[in-house]
Amino acid sequence: MWRLRSREGSKEIDSCCCGRMAITRAADIVMSFSAVLIVFNLLMKAIGYSDTDWNWELLFLVVDSVAVLCLFFGIRRQNAALLQPFVLLSLVTISFLLLLTVFFGTAVHDGHSYAGEYLEMELRENVQSYATFLSIQSKTVVPLIATVLTVGTGISFIVNAWFLAFVVQCARHFRALDAEKTALVA
Repeated sequence: MWRLRSREGSKEIDSCCCGRMAITRAADIVMSFSAVLIVFNLLMKAIGYSDTDWNWELLFLVVDSVAVLCLFFGIRRQNAALLQPFVLLSLVTISFLLLLTVFFGTAVHDGHSYAGEYLEMELRENVQSYATFLSIQSKTVVPLIATVLTVGTGISFIVNAWFLAFVVQCARHFRALDAEKTALVA
């Protein structure tokens, strides 16, 4: 997936996606996607869609925003150290996504597990309306939603791990550039 590629008339550059894209471009895409998600979450909270307390939501939005700003300036200044907050936050996010995937997976496997009971309690008022809407029996609503949540958090886990790989590769590229500059000066 990653390789060094040389072009005629230019020095070696790091590339990803089978040599189709510069690693800094991939990191720009990750940064842009993350910024859009932060703005989307802020808008969803502002219109009252989320019932989480503002204190927690605001804390996560600020931390995410700082990490994405560090990623932005790290890419622009080609400074690997500024990419570290995003990498650290991604590692924490990936860990939680893995735990959530396993948690919801236990609800799929055993409807009487803690996760299955938790989902059933959260959905208790809406189970019949979901069953009617989906044209299924009410006893299959919880396993179906658990399956959707397992697949969704699993996909989020994979995407976040992929984004983390891009940013780490970008940091390696910046460190290699710094080493080249230092070697030229010395």
